[in-house]
Amino acid sequence: MPSKFSCRQLRETGQSFETFLVDRGQDKETDREELRIIYNRDFKSSSRTPAPGFSSMLYGMKISNLAFVTKTQVRFFRLDRWAATTVPEKRRMKLGSDISKQHKSLLAKIFHDRCVAEYLHGKHGVDVEVLGPHEARDGQLLIHLDLNRKEVLSLRLRNGGTQPVTLTHLFPLCRTSQFTFYDGDQGLPCPLGPGDYYELHVHCKTSFVGHFPATVLWELLGPGEPGSEGAGTFYVARFLAAVAHSNLAAQLKPTTPFKRAQIARHPVTTSRIEEGERPDRAKGYDLELSMALGTYYPPPRLRQLLPILLQGRSIFTTPKEVVEIKAQLETTLKHKNYEMKFRLLLHLEELQMERDIRHYDLESVPMTWNPADQNPSLLTLEVPGVAESRPSVLRGDHLFALLSSETSQEDPVTYKGFVHKVELDRVKLSFSESLLNRFVDGLTFKVNFTFNRQPLRVQHRALELTGRWLLWPTLFPVASRGVPLLPPDVKLK
Repeated sequence: MPSKFSCRQLRETGQSFETFLVDRGQDKETDREELRIIYNRDFKSSSRTPAPGFSSMLYGMKISNLAFVTKTQVRFFRLDRWAATTVPEKRRMKLGSDISKQHKSLLAKIFHDRCVAEYLHGKHGVDVEVLGPHEARDGQLLIHLDLNRKEVLSLRLRNGGTQPVTLTHLFPLCRTSQFTFYDGDQGLPCPLGPGDYYELHVHCKTSFVGHFPATVLWELLGPGEPGSEGAGTFYVARFLAAVAHSNLAAQLKPTTPFKRAQIARHPVTTSRIEEGERPDRAKGYDLELSMALGTYYPPPRLRQLLPILLQGRSIFTTPKEVVEIKAQLETTLKHKNYEMKFRLLLHLEELQMERDIRHYDLESVPMTWNPADQNPSLLTLEVPGVAESRPSVLRGDHLFALLSSETSQEDPVTYKGFVHKVELDRVKLSFSESLLNRFVDGLTFKVNFTFNRQPLRVQHRALELTGRWLLWPTLFPVASRGVPLLPPDVKLK
């Protein structure tokens, strides 16, 4: 006899036992102890294969949503029994046809305030039994549908308490045609004594792929005479959703969970850097340098405060420097703060670019050497996404490479390679002679990409020049049309 049965074996055994009860005319039996006796004495002895224990079988039926199980009662239901049920058209319910303003206000409270858990559990022992194929997830009943195939769910509002209650209203709410609701023979209001139930059939069918929500709301009057202190109105709700997938969607579903790429916050850089040869366009300029271009690096303190700035803390717990930075960003743009505000924005943009470029760093990637590439000798690096500018790599840019075998050393050599050619999915780089002399096939590298700071530096210099030249009338024009914006002695080149 197997030491452990799978969920499928437990479910199949339970379905066989249910068929056994139907054949013997005992399918109306719900007492758990009586069913245990029948299972152990009659069913297991007639089975030709080893059968699991009674409790294990019930567990398999319960997790498969094929049985409702309590400590004393067991109710089986057959999927084909509910699917084959035909309901007269006259019992079909109209969706939301008689909702009063009070009930509309209540429904708005449920959906907009998201107080869902309050209505999932009834009072006075009233609860909802769900019969049929479904999956319970986050307070919602999911019904998985095949296209153009109907599934039927039965919702039994059962009074499991010791005192009678009264069902006064039933509201099935749905804005799509995927759901059809059919109520029982009882009219409303319907008294429910202890053990009684009111049944609602939910038919689901669709020819479209998607997620289709619906809600069922029961309004009940508690124990006691209407109007007495013991009687009070309470509500029970169930939130449904029909989920339909196509065969194509099933084929395209992910095979492994998504894992966000880990970003190396601090790229490997060392004090020993060996540079390769720059491309021809980067040397030998004939243009006269009339004005020096500064470096304009972001302030180190701003780099330290950036993580705090991105956290969005309360103003009462935020450092004073961060509060001042936020105030500068939120201040209205004027000629007095023009240079300061835009310089701060450029520094923040550069810090963000430094974080973004780390997404494209490569670990343990090989390079190849084509002997045909001479003067200078170039190594080829495969860079996925370079054709879509992810990352953006242009001729003349540079990157840093570190031998994978030397990453654990105290002060390894970092090789600075310059881009000479950008092809479809690879770049060709020039490195120092020392790396080329020790290069062999199969050598792997840790690669850190960089971005070109030239556009940022030019913008910083433009801001600096706004303070030297009288450009405020151009940047903040206030004159009428036809009036010159600049003094006669100032000309733009």
